[in-house]
Amino acid sequence: MAKVELTDAFAADAAPGRYTDTRVPGLFLKVDKYGARFAVRLMVEGKRQDKGLGPARGPNAITVEKARGEAGLLKTGAAGSLAGEAGAAIRNILAVQGKLPAEAGVPSRKHGPTVAEALDAVCAHNIANGSWSEKRSPQGEWVAMFNRYARKLVRMPVGTVKADDVAAALREAGEAGSPIIQRKLHYRLRQVFAWAVEMKHCKTNPAAPDFSFAAPRGQHAEVHHGAVPYADAPARVAMMLDGGKRDFQAATKLAAVFAALTVVRIDAVLHAAWNEIDLDAKVWTVPGAKMKGKRASDHFVPLSDQALRILAEARAATNGEWVFPNRHGNPMSRTAVERFAKRAGIHRKIGTRNGKDLYESFHGYRSVFNEWAVRQGHPKELWDRVLAHGKDDRVEAAYNRGALIDMRRPLLQGWADHIMPGRSDV
Repeated sequence: MAKVELTDAFAADAAPGRYTDTRVPGLFLKVDKYGARFAVRLMVEGKRQDKGLGPARGPNAITVEKARGEAGLLKTGAAGSLAGEAGAAIRNILAVQGKLPAEAGVPSRKHGPTVAEALDAVCAHNIANGSWSEKRSPQGEWVAMFNRYARKLVRMPVGTVKADDVAAALREAGEAGSPIIQRKLHYRLRQVFAWAVEMKHCKTNPAAPDFSFAAPRGQHAEVHHGAVPYADAPARVAMMLDGGKRDFQAATKLAAVFAALTVVRIDAVLHAAWNEIDLDAKVWTVPGAKMKGKRASDHFVPLSDQALRILAEARAATNGEWVFPNRHGNPMSRTAVERFAKRAGIHRKIGTRNGKDLYESFHGYRSVFNEWAVRQGHPKELWDRVLAHGKDDRVEAAYNRGALIDMRRPLLQGWADHIMPGRSDV
């Protein structure tokens, strides 16, 4: 790391690299493919912590002198046991990492931290829980996207942001960037505000609604993995149940409903085997090798009453190895269930890409479950693990199997009651 006296001119033209300021210890400029930004390195209770200060280039760039001033305030806050407003952002980051007790209900300001500070906390959380690699973290890309396409939001306290503010940012991202950037920004804003809701900095997630209306005029907004609109989820599951009674194979219908109820990725559902399911204990143990990224640990899925009814009908239809086989006795293909969802009118068209129609997908029910869990006030750590986000091997190993199942069972039963209420038939 080169040591230089940072200036605005140097920050504007510096080549990729990391440059430490000679005037304020710990202040540095980082330049990479995502842009140039100032940060400060702190030591808080013996732990090293880097805190972003702001971009060094672009319309929201801060000056070197401002970066020095903010770095000095933060270093003062760190030295003072994180006292005062200067240390509040660091307290939030350390709290979600588990290094300090969470201060739920005690926002750093009247309306909580800014969106930029909340973004820093979410990035730190994703690194801490193993979702991101510390060496190859996409934090720089996230920060660059927020600074470019959500520049009016980043300086707003999270508690003051409304759904209309998010819609405006998404509309700008669609017009200045592309539908793909718009989709990515929407997903990332949802994650940031989900953290803010959990930390009690705001009551609701302003990025949670379906913002299909935020697309540029004449275009359809892309939704992350073709998410189903939140309010439509129960009706769509009812359509799965009823649609399968027509001219579709019964196993196709059952697999579709089971995927929605368990919020397990569709590929793992289609390759579910009967030896993985304990009907007495009401648990499906998904082998780590079938999970995304081929995890080292298995994933435990408590089975709701509704999921057990689906399995009962599936068991009556086959005695083979697979829970949802095709007509030849092999695992059903993803194409088969997607064709069923389209032809039965369950998944609707949401746009086009490269001349091909895009439809809602089964993965979208995971996004709806995410939103439902946030609205119900369930902690992020819990529904993150139900969705098997990140590399949870270390976390799974810290609990015994029974404890993991007991924590997840009420959540998945509540979700099943939400999307499939009062159905005794299948």
